[in-house]
Order: sequence, then C-alpha cells, then structure tokens
Amino acid sequence: MLLDTAHADEFLYKYQLLMVYLTDGEIPNGMEGFAAIRPVIYECLDELEESMLEVVGSEFLSNLKEAVFGKFVYLKKYKEGYVFKHIETGCYYQTLALTTPLDEMLDEFIVVNTAIVPFRGSFVCDGLITSNNVALGKGLMKEVREGYHQAKKDGSLRRIT
Repeated sequence: MLLDTAHADEFLYKYQLLMVYLTDGEIPNGMEGFAAIRPVIYECLDELEESMLEVVGSEFLSNLKEAVFGKFVYLKKYKEGYVFKHIETGCYYQTLALTTPLDEMLDEFIVVNTAIVPFRGSFVCDGLITSNNVALGKGLMKEVREGYHQAKKDGSLRRIT
C-alpha cells in the first residue's frame, strides 16, 4: 500500500523544501522536528504560494490546499489501502503510505495527528504521524469500523482511483 517510489520521493522532496523554507534554511531535527513544523505549512499556504511556486509547482501547492490536516482515527490496513477517519468532520479516507507501511508503524484504532494529501491520483498520508496516546475501546472501535463500511457502501469514502 505504498505510493510508487518515484512519486514518494517527489512528494517528500517538495514537502521538505517547504519545511526548510519555513525554518529559514534550517533542517528540522528528526521526525519530531518535521512534525512540529508541518502545521505551519497549512497555516502559511498563501505565503508559500507566493514564495515557493516556482520551486515546488502549482500542482503540489494546490494539492496542499486540498489536504486535510488534524486528528484522525487510524483504523487499519484494508485490502485497498490504509483507512483514517477525520475526527472533526467524520469523513473516512483511504490512503497510501509514502515509504513505510503504516501498519508497521501504528497500532489499529488509535488517534493520530497527520495530514492526508491528494497526490498523483491517490490520497497519501504525509508520513509525519504523531500519536495522541489514545486507543479506542471495543465499543468505539465497532462504531468506527461500521462507519467505514457504511462510507464504503454509500460512496462517501474519500479515495482517488
């Protein structure tokens, strides 16, 4: 359930360019450093569009404008991709991962902070996942799982094919 390597490399390169721009040329320190600067991308999209358009391209910036950033419940890996439920809107997203399978990084049915970005014909999880150290109980797990199956059935599951 990974984005192909060339597209994953392209995504990561452009995403990191934006982060380095926002930190005045400083490379964030490790995963936590990158995750800490990530919200600024979504707060400063207009500035980035003015300053970084020629560097990362309009398509990439447009994708970021359509991204959903915030708290999600990570359900699990399904046959067609990794599924997240955006807590604020209740929307379900089917995504690909960039370079590391999400099921190797995450426990099922936990609350995480991440961004889901449309990119090259798919939704991708940006890979900068931080946990809220909250796992769902059995009742909530059942409710979220049933919500996913309903979203899949009624066509409201957000996915790009």
